[in-house]
Amino acid sequence: MNPHVPGFFVEVLAAWQFVGNAITALNKVDVALLGLDSDQIKQIDTVVAIFNKALSRAQCIFDAAGQLYADRDQDLLVAATIRLSQISNEEVIIKFKLRSLPADYAAKTKELREKMFSEAEIEKIVTKPDAEMAECAKALDDLTAESKKIIVFLGDSPRYDTAILNSTKVFDVLEVRNALGLHATIAR
Repeated sequence: MNPHVPGFFVEVLAAWQFVGNAITALNKVDVALLGLDSDQIKQIDTVVAIFNKALSRAQCIFDAAGQLYADRDQDLLVAATIRLSQISNEEVIIKFKLRSLPADYAAKTKELREKMFSEAEIEKIVTKPDAEMAECAKALDDLTAESKKIIVFLGDSPRYDTAILNSTKVFDVLEVRNALGLHATIAR
């Protein structure tokens, strides 16, 4: 079994363990001691057969999950991790710019006032930062949304559904890495 199987697979594991314990317990039933007749023994055998079938299905799920994990695209996982780091850096830059814009605007207008420019002249020379601040806020929202998608993708083990990465720049990072001949060296 693979330790990298969240969600549904954890539930399957719990059921698998429960059913396995039930089979063990049923196999230990001393039918002679309990005085069970042949119909009751057949019922126990039927339940054990049903539980064994459930165990077999659960094992198939575990095997499929393990194969999905073994076949994961390690280069894509590295690209996703790199993109998360890039997003973090981009957010720092945008937040700094967002904080700087009002102060820069105030400094420029103050300088022009000191040089005796009128308010009308200042408005023609210096643009208010409102539109640029709105662009920065939207860029931060977009980066946050992209980051969330990448985190969901990275948590989607063992499937790693690439559709989650639509509208992210992870594939761009992967393309650059591939063009440079950089490939993951993660141990399987």
